[in-house]
Amino acid sequence: MKIFLTPLLCLLCGLAVGFIFGYRYYDRHITDEAVKQLSDDMESADCYHAAEATCAIELIESGDRSNVVQMLSIPIANITNGMRFMQTPTGSERCEF
Repeated sequence: MKIFLTPLLCLLCGLAVGFIFGYRYYDRHITDEAVKQLSDDMESADCYHAAEATCAIELIESGDRSNVVQMLSIPIANITNGMRFMQTPTGSERCEF
């Protein structure tokens, strides 16, 4: 009986330890990949904003201020529209059930 019980107990302990460490490694790996992708996206957004600012500076230097105002007002309009959806509806805007 001892001959069968000892290997079975060792096998169960090995499986438990392997599962715990394997799960932790997978979780850490997924987190690292998510952080890497997020930082890549942030760098990409920074490059886009730098290129947009360079284009705005070139337009200002060329004297085309109306296009600069239009180009730089788009992000402000997007923020304003996003904030409109976050506000609580009042009066006639409320849904009645």
